[in-house]
Amino acid sequence: MNFLSRIKLKILRGEYEFTRHTLFDKLPLYGFTTDDILNAVETCESVIKQTDDVRGVRYVILGRALNGVNIEVVCRLAGDKILFITIYDYE
Repeated sequence: MNFLSRIKLKILRGEYEFTRHTLFDKLPLYGFTTDDILNAVETCESVIKQTDDVRGVRYVILGRALNGVNIEVVCRLAGDKILFITIYDYE
């Protein structure tokens, strides 16, 4: 099972969390909600695996917020859950 399929299954099962940075810094900055993050996973155009982080492998999901804006969602596997670390908008 590829990473995108795994993350979608974990979302269906409720096996995900958001970092405080995502919830209190990034979402208000961009005017997004957690539903926008989940929508980005659902509308994913591509996933980039990054292995250069000392904290472990992370993934950048390129998708769309509910309003159609393109966003990047950075996440990683944290035990049995997906941890959503941060978001960015992109063109």
